[in-house]
Amino acid sequence: MRILLSNDDGVHAPGIQTLAKALREFADVQVVAPIVTAAALLIL
Repeated sequence: MRILLSNDDGVHAPGIQTLAKALREFADVQVVAPIVTAAALLIL
């Protein structure tokens, strides 16, 4: 099984890393996310 995880909090966000680690026991997991949180890119 293959799973693609994505978020807008950045690739180093603890939530996506924890989820990826847990799922890797059962599937091939790929993480797609920005290097930094998308909120850091917001221009007001």
